[in-house]
Amino acid sequence: MLRNSNRLWHASCRWTEDNVPVPFQSNPRRAWSECDAKDCKSLVDNKLYKCSILANIAKSVEEGVLSSSLWQAALTYKPLSLNSTVEEIAAHLNTNEIPECSNCPEQLIFTENKQLPVSHVEMGKLSKEHFQDREQ
Repeated sequence: MLRNSNRLWHASCRWTEDNVPVPFQSNPRRAWSECDAKDCKSLVDNKLYKCSILANIAKSVEEGVLSSSLWQAALTYKPLSLNSTVEEIAAHLNTNEIPECSNCPEQLIFTENKQLPVSHVEMGKLSKEHFQDREQ
């Protein structure tokens, strides 16, 4: 059964009282066993990530949306690159939990949808170009 993803999300981080997203500090095996993103490999900037959560964390830190000091445990993860060997790819895809799984919860926590902030500059630029092309 499919669920409407815009109505029910699961938390991939905790939120402080100041509304700052911070990682969980979970047992990696328990977090991986409950993960519903473990089969969601992500290709971002020619790098293959084990899951979409790690890809989003890396990209959000790179763009300054998440604090690198708070997310160091996730940033130790090394995605596959275009130069990866067949052996590295096989090992990567056949590994279950990894230390970075500790950033996620040990059990799914369903929540209201909550987006990380998006850069207004990039969002405005993308929207402007997107709509200009469509109007012509």
